[in-house]
Amino acid sequence: MNKIRKINNIVSTILLILCFIYLIITLGPRLLGYEVNVVLSNSMEPVYSTGELLLVKPAKADEIKVNDIISFKGSGVSGNVITHRVIKIDQEKQVFITKGDANSSQDSNPVAFSRLNGIVKINIPYIGYIYGMIQSMIAKIILAGLVLIYIIVNLVTKKKLNSNVSEEEAKWRYLKKENKISLLER
Repeated sequence: MNKIRKINNIVSTILLILCFIYLIITLGPRLLGYEVNVVLSNSMEPVYSTGELLLVKPAKADEIKVNDIISFKGSGVSGNVITHRVIKIDQEKQVFITKGDANSSQDSNPVAFSRLNGIVKINIPYIGYIYGMIQSMIAKIILAGLVLIYIIVNLVTKKKLNSNVSEEEAKWRYLKKENKISLLER
């Protein structure tokens, strides 16, 4: 039965680490006041590559300067988040003129101040791929399934371990549980 306990401890540790990583990646940045974006295209290369995780600090329009890299809601129906460099600010029309560093021309639609999400503060290469996978429904189902399987296996092995206890040991455990005897009296 020691093998079962060792395996149980290893599986518990792995599941705990996976859950901890999940929480750090999904909740950590938000708790620190950042919005999380993933670079989906190469429009900002060489500064940001596809698959990078971007941490965006919310900002007001008056905090943005030319050459800042901002994140904003796209003008289309999909509402995709876009990250491009500010090349001009039109205070009168209250818009930013933006351009992807790898693009040959500026973006066709100016960005209204109201569509601003914030300014990019931190980028982490490749972690965007992991973040995208973790955020997918299938990953959440797999993680929940692993936790459920662990709970079921743990309950079964606990019953099995308890059924292999001698009658005398069971009596001592019962008395100990009921606080009728201490281990020293045994």
